[in-house]
Amino acid sequence: MTLKVRSPCLCPRPETEELVDYAALEVDRILALETLEGTVRILDVGCGTGAIGLALAKKFGSKVDVTAIDVDETAVKLSNENSQDILGSLGLADHYSAILCGASDFTNSGSKSGDDKFAFAFDVVVSNPPYIPRADMASLTSDVLDYESDQALCGGDDGLDVVRDIVERLPEWSAKGGCVCWMEVDTTHPVLVGKWLDYERAQDLNTRRI
Repeated sequence: MTLKVRSPCLCPRPETEELVDYAALEVDRILALETLEGTVRILDVGCGTGAIGLALAKKFGSKVDVTAIDVDETAVKLSNENSQDILGSLGLADHYSAILCGASDFTNSGSKSGDDKFAFAFDVVVSNPPYIPRADMASLTSDVLDYESDQALCGGDDGLDVVRDIVERLPEWSAKGGCVCWMEVDTTHPVLVGKWLDYERAQDLNTRRI
């Protein structure tokens, strides 16, 4: 699969291919379910060039529908261009769409009943979000810093700003039967996310007791 790449979007890396492989295994599992109705719905958060969502759309064809979101106009335009180049000739362009929106704003909260702005019910959520902690940014090499934006790389002080947004939105984004989320994160993040979720769970239980 040949992609156009344009600054400030991230250049796909070997880790990106691994993320696609994990998500593809999940799609295979869902497609094997006898209860599946319609297509497998996939959400790519922080799509950049569109590499992840487009790889899945190309692999599974009309069996999936991919929605991609990004906060950068260049990324959204580039993803849709790549979609036309990669999927258009296969007659699959209608199965991929990139829109300008961040994870925290990708919500129907506050919308009037029956007047939702977005359609969710996703079976798989996949993301290579900005996850590098602020303190680690200075250690990146010039071939990264000179071409890829701070917004696409840095996830705040602990690298979890966008990761938290994604996790908090998962209940709303999820299909009725639930969804699986795969993300590329920093090696320190699994423990930090686990502690954060444990804290949130304890706070929720305490609130229910009051």
